[in-house]
Amino acid sequence: MPSTALITVIPHALLFTRAGVGVVLKEENAEKKAVIFISHPAGAELEAVYQGVYSERPSTTSLLADCLVGMDAALSSIVIHSQEEEIYKVLLRVKVKNELVQKIVELDARPSDAFLLAAKTKCPIKVKASLWTEMEDIGEQLSKIQSESVDAAPPVYL
Repeated sequence: MPSTALITVIPHALLFTRAGVGVVLKEENAEKKAVIFISHPAGAELEAVYQGVYSERPSTTSLLADCLVGMDAALSSIVIHSQEEEIYKVLLRVKVKNELVQKIVELDARPSDAFLLAAKTKCPIKVKASLWTEMEDIGEQLSKIQSESVDAAPPVYL
């Protein structure tokens, strides 16, 4: 991905709805909140990771995180860089180093896998600035959901 301005965001809340789980992202030093939806199973696993609960058997993302450690590589960030037909495109930026070279490898990932890896490795989540500007601010809607919605459980704040 070409060099471009990136905004750092943090997971703010999870919204469990009938359609899926919304991962609410918040800009670190601002009030804007935007949402990206993932599947129910991925949302439940993400909630468990943030609560410090891990299953007895490793998930695929746990396996990948362990593989990175085993190869002396590290997830330096995830980058949400574009959206096509309501599907967000994400890159994993993996720092790889050995005796001869140090480089960044970028791998395509699903948002759900990227969010899980970011939570497990505590790496930053970044959004292309132009995409962040286009994403709808759901701050007011989040407040309404918290108090009124019959469609969703109260948000799980992270």
